[in-house]
Amino acid sequence: IYLINSDISRLQDFMSGCLQELLQQIAQVVIISFFLFSLNPKMAWLVLIPVPIITLASIRFGKSIQFQYLRVWRLGSRVSNFIAETLPGIQVVKTCGRTGKVQDDFANLNEELLGSTMKAAQRTNIFYPLITMITVGFELSVLLIGVHQIFQGKMQVGSLIAFLYYMSLFYAPVQGLARINDRLVQAWTSAQRLFRIIDEEPEIVDPPDAVRLDP
Repeated sequence: IYLINSDISRLQDFMSGCLQELLQQIAQVVIISFFLFSLNPKMAWLVLIPVPIITLASIRFGKSIQFQYLRVWRLGSRVSNFIAETLPGIQVVKTCGRTGKVQDDFANLNEELLGSTMKAAQRTNIFYPLITMITVGFELSVLLIGVHQIFQGKMQVGSLIAFLYYMSLFYAPVQGLARINDRLVQAWTSAQRLFRIIDEEPEIVDPPDAVRLDP
């Protein structure tokens, strides 16, 4: 029940807050792109280069991390089931002298769950800094090109400052969209688990000739 409530809460959070944030960031990217192209079209195309790279990387990362989230959910379900099955019969466990065995089994399950959770966190903590490094690299490239154009008299200092400002505003929602992908994967994983429970066939079914009783 706890896991089901957790999945429902995650879906509600995504639909109420994350989805609205996603639409806002997409609108911000489109609007700022217009200002970038109005200032310098050639440099604006350079700014856009990381967008498909980040998009494809986020999609591949989402597919790989989804299996890790499913594993974490399965292990969490095993831990919850273990507690639900053990606590009602704790007196029997103590009477039979199986306390040590139960403690060892519970510790092993928790260690396995912790390991899977840490592995998912490590992948996330590696991926998103890489996204930031990609955008920083292109920001430095744009800065060098802009300085070169200033020395050639093709661009004013004020225009470069304005372009760099809008570029920073552009990459902020791009990085935010990449981070939302992780929440999207978690919400999709929760939805899959809920639909799996909903689609579960009942073990006890009425026979075809069952008589319907009035309430």
